[in-house]
Amino acid sequence: MGLARLDDAEFARRARERNTRVNAAHRQRLLEAGKAQTNVWLSATLRRRLDEEAAADGVSLSAMVERLLSAALLPATPATVASDPDTLPLFEPDSIGSSPVESAVDRHTTLMLELDRRVNAGEKWRDIATALNEAGWRDKAGKPLVYSCLNEQWRAWKRAKGES
Repeated sequence: MGLARLDDAEFARRARERNTRVNAAHRQRLLEAGKAQTNVWLSATLRRRLDEEAAADGVSLSAMVERLLSAALLPATPATVASDPDTLPLFEPDSIGSSPVESAVDRHTTLMLELDRRVNAGEKWRDIATALNEAGWRDKAGKPLVYSCLNEQWRAWKRAKGES
């Protein structure tokens, strides 16, 4: 015989319990990773702009806000910035030439500029992804870059800039 069918109330209760457990575990992982939650009220216009920027860069709203706040709050003294490993150039100067974006805060733009340079040089997407993975680039989850995702992100970036 099969399992007894759950009535709607029991199904809903179990779903709520599961969601509560999953959300608590997710919050715990974020806390252990050094994250802190904050709630901020913004104008609807600013929120739409943030959502659009995040979508264009292919990142979450949280990552976009963190990136923008980090950029706005960077120390003003060049000595402090230069000694911070998170703000050092992401590529060796001879590997990409002179990049207008040298900060880890704008890592996505740096990646898009490198993709743009390589695509314009006629490299194939698989070769580009392989070279970037060998150079230590990873996606936001820490996994190796995939050429098809790079292609999609690059095209979205070009559209957002009005170039395509």
